[in-house]
Amino acid sequence: MLLFDYSLEPTSSRKLAAVDLAHAAPEELRYELFLGNVYLRESMEQIDFSAPWGWVPVLDFALSLKAVSEALEEDTNAKFEFTESDAVLNFERLGVDVEITAS
Repeated sequence: MLLFDYSLEPTSSRKLAAVDLAHAAPEELRYELFLGNVYLRESMEQIDFSAPWGWVPVLDFALSLKAVSEALEEDTNAKFEFTESDAVLNFERLGVDVEITAS
């Protein structure tokens, strides 16, 4: 079982309260307003690909994982690269399973 979760940093939450999200630019929404931690854990093998760095653009991460999922419908490989980091998650479709590796 794969667990996806997130938490927003308190400073990000305060910034969100001060912004009219209906008028925010797409780049601001995706990369600046929802900063925090992302958690990606596999429970059976106790593998942890989490990024508890406090500055991960959480909305971008979620949208990127959706894009990875869509890419895996067409191809056997997809990749997610963290913003402003060299960290990478690689996804490989193996039949009905998906293998995830990290840099």
